[in-house]
Amino acid sequence: MVVSDMPSADLVRIAEELSGMLRAEAQRRQGFRDSLMPEEKAEFINGVAVFHSPATLRHTIARQNLTTLLRSWIIPRRLGTILDEKALCGFQRNDYEPDIVYFAAERAMQFSPDQKLFPVPDLIVEVLSPSTQANDRGVKFDDYARSGVREYWIVDPAAEKVEIYMQVKETFERIETGPPSRLRSHLLKGLEFNTGAIFNPEAALSEGTRLARLEP
Repeated sequence: MVVSDMPSADLVRIAEELSGMLRAEAQRRQGFRDSLMPEEKAEFINGVAVFHSPATLRHTIARQNLTTLLRSWIIPRRLGTILDEKALCGFQRNDYEPDIVYFAAERAMQFSPDQKLFPVPDLIVEVLSPSTQANDRGVKFDDYARSGVREYWIVDPAAEKVEIYMQVKETFERIETGPPSRLRSHLLKGLEFNTGAIFNPEAALSEGTRLARLEP
């Protein structure tokens, strides 16, 4: 049966049921936000609070190194704000704490020092782990694309690889970033560095210093 053939009483009932479900979900979401502790890494996904276990050393090193590299490019050029791990971002239905987020300068200027909830970022980086990769490639991938995230990086610390996706008409298209040994952003024009630096702290410091010294 198509919607046009459905009795009007059924349409009203279905609408009321959906409205009630959404109200209940909104209440649970607000309760999640109110109860979230600073030391917790958690997300609200499709009506359910998801709490994450501590990250592995490999995961943490990749996140820290990539944050260093991005900050080395973004901060000297005053391109905006880069935050890692504990920035809670509110989407239409879900709340996420991506590993790294970037907000362009015109949006970042509106943030207050005490801000705890952030809007949809311009760029998101997720570092894969066995417990999160299904969401990173599934519900998050789709939600990020539909919600206007302009660029999405998926970092695989085990394989030491990075995938970069660009938002095109509410979906993501994988973009070529050059040779496998080099990473290039389309959103952050001019940013290019050795992919291996993400997985090597000494290389990250060296590449970060080089990026910071390049002409704006």
